[in-house]
Amino acid sequence: MFDAFLNKLKELFSSRLVYLSILIIVLFSILVGRMYSLQILAVATEESNTAGDSNYQSYRLRYSDSVRGNIYDRNGNLLAYNVLSYNIVMSNSANYNSNAERNAMIAKLIDIVERNGYELELDFAIELDENGELAFNLTGNSLLRFKKNAYCLPSVSKLTEEQIDASAEDVFNFLKHGNKTSSMFGISDDYPIDLALKIMTVRYALLTLYPQYSQFTICSDVDGVTIAAIEENSAELKGVEIRQVTSRVYNDSLFFAHILGYTGKATEEEAEALNAGLEEDIYNTSSVIGKTGIEKEMDSLLRGQSGVEELSVSTSGKIISTTVKSSPVAGDDIYLTIDRELQIACYHILENNIAAILLSKIVNSMSYGGKGDSASKITIPIYEVYNAFIANSVLDISHFQADDATELEQKIYSTYKTKEAQVLDKLHDILSYSSPTINSKLTDEYEGYIDYVYS
Repeated sequence: MFDAFLNKLKELFSSRLVYLSILIIVLFSILVGRMYSLQILAVATEESNTAGDSNYQSYRLRYSDSVRGNIYDRNGNLLAYNVLSYNIVMSNSANYNSNAERNAMIAKLIDIVERNGYELELDFAIELDENGELAFNLTGNSLLRFKKNAYCLPSVSKLTEEQIDASAEDVFNFLKHGNKTSSMFGISDDYPIDLALKIMTVRYALLTLYPQYSQFTICSDVDGVTIAAIEENSAELKGVEIRQVTSRVYNDSLFFAHILGYTGKATEEEAEALNAGLEEDIYNTSSVIGKTGIEKEMDSLLRGQSGVEELSVSTSGKIISTTVKSSPVAGDDIYLTIDRELQIACYHILENNIAAILLSKIVNSMSYGGKGDSASKITIPIYEVYNAFIANSVLDISHFQADDATELEQKIYSTYKTKEAQVLDKLHDILSYSSPTINSKLTDEYEGYIDYVYS
């Protein structure tokens, strides 16, 4: 019985059809496995990559400035305070599966912004000129740096000759459609060129954002209607949010500017100095700090405590999720020993005394007196006073020719035009080819004119 089974088995394996059947089964199994890899695993991988490699995420902290404390004088008069406003900001969200989705979101955002009377507050090196043609608005090294960023190169030295010579239309088309190796922004041709340019402006801001999990401002100081529109469409506007900001305002700044100082964004050096000795860095180049005066000396009290957000960030830097760890804590108010009314009175007394000294030194001549020898002998020619009035826009000379100009203004303007005609005629003669006049024979006045022309 067993021998008969072995004989049958030998006959079966001696047939060529058996080996052919095994080969077909193996090849079919490989084909099924490959189809599974392409149809199932590839789709899953693409979704994972599009979502920003969310399986490989890290965490970052982002700080937000608190409301700065007010400054009062000894009697409670308000000297420095904050005006609250709201900005539309954007971050590089990973919650988009394609260029088309992200571009559609940006187009919707632009529509909301412009429908409410605002414009994008972003700089971009390409614009439409008066003829509706694409043109650069940068030149020289600034344009080269833009092209370096547009072509995603590490430095300007890596630009090819073709890229250096690329026209605005060439760069626009590259950013819009990419090339064989990259789709870049993938902006559809269905968008009109002006809207495509605005979408490209926002996409470029996202491309050059550093670090990628930070935010940039789309437009500032928006009204309640715009805020409501953004909030209503928040499900479609992923990565877009309303950020509360404050602007510092100073009352009676003419009298207190030298005492109160001012605030501004921290430089890299200032941020490093302020972070020195702290357990963790809380200052960066987006932090608002006191630069001079009381604002600087009392900064630690006035600025309060920054808010902290924990960001889940993909390997490409896109934000996957945001968690608020702590809200900002407003800074403390401070009271100075200075009396507001006394300070203003002292300012006016000093101003009047200085003005009286100047008036006593003005003379109706061209003489500077004993300038450089003795302060008591210095005089100020009246023409220097007139020149200062005009140079510092105290006098509006454009009004001299207006229909409602006074008789004196009209007389001065007429004198000026007469003198101008005389000078131009004289210069024409001096500069003519056949003129025998040499520079050494000119008066000081006309030497000055000639020097100005030659320079």
